[in-house]
Amino acid sequence: MKNIYRYAGKLIETERDLPSLPLADGDPDILLTVIDAAGPISGDEGGVDVRRVGAVVTGRSAGEVGFVFDSTRLPEVTIEVEPHVPAHRVDQLVLDWVLPYVRAAQGALVMHATGTVIDGRVFAFCGQSGRGKSTTAAALAVRGHELVADDTLVVDDASIPPLVLPSHPSSRLRADSLQRLTDRNASDPSRKTVLDEGDFPFRSQATELGGVFILKPGAAPRIEPLGAHGLSELIEQTYIIGDIGATLDRLIALAGSVPIQSLYLPHDFEQLGDTLDLIVERAHEV
Repeated sequence: MKNIYRYAGKLIETERDLPSLPLADGDPDILLTVIDAAGPISGDEGGVDVRRVGAVVTGRSAGEVGFVFDSTRLPEVTIEVEPHVPAHRVDQLVLDWVLPYVRAAQGALVMHATGTVIDGRVFAFCGQSGRGKSTTAAALAVRGHELVADDTLVVDDASIPPLVLPSHPSSRLRADSLQRLTDRNASDPSRKTVLDEGDFPFRSQATELGGVFILKPGAAPRIEPLGAHGLSELIEQTYIIGDIGATLDRLIALAGSVPIQSLYLPHDFEQLGDTLDLIVERAHEV
């Protein structure tokens, strides 16, 4: 049986169960087929390897999942899965890796970021894995601010003002963040716990982008203007299909329409409250 799901403004048809995505009706924009891998999937150990040759885009996560699509023949996307890979890992890679690259191929601007609504606009937290994107956004959600996206942020930058398209109403937290923010213990501390609409408020409609914070380590929370290398840091956290120069031009245009700032974030729960106060104060000023 095939289901239709909604992801970042597009409808996906697939036989695979994707419980983190909301069900929808309508004609699909993406046809997602999942098959068993014919042999071992090679790639970068501990990461993902995405390449484009002509119009064909391929991705590999060593020993786990691979995907392939022809950007001139979308909406067809094929995913290969090795038999031993658990379902939760496949779903994670589909949500945080495969679909973002597909949306990038369809023309969206996609960043490695988490988004939260403050004063009716989305503020994005962008940065490398482990920098605190999900924890910061979840902590704001505990205060009542709606989440829009976790880990990947899809932006319609052709819109004026730019709009953030909600991806999936779920968030994943490490065991220490889960315990601190929700007073719950992780059932499996070795992997992140998935939280959904029963745990946090989520925004389900496209919402104006108010600004972007690039997360950096710091001894105390502070916000500073984007430095000389800020755009290069931002492009490193952007899903790119095709011309890097064109993507850079889009990011420069985005920086001209919304503030992009550096947020220095201490790895210290005792300073989290001060960090949130600073973020909300800066959002009020924008």
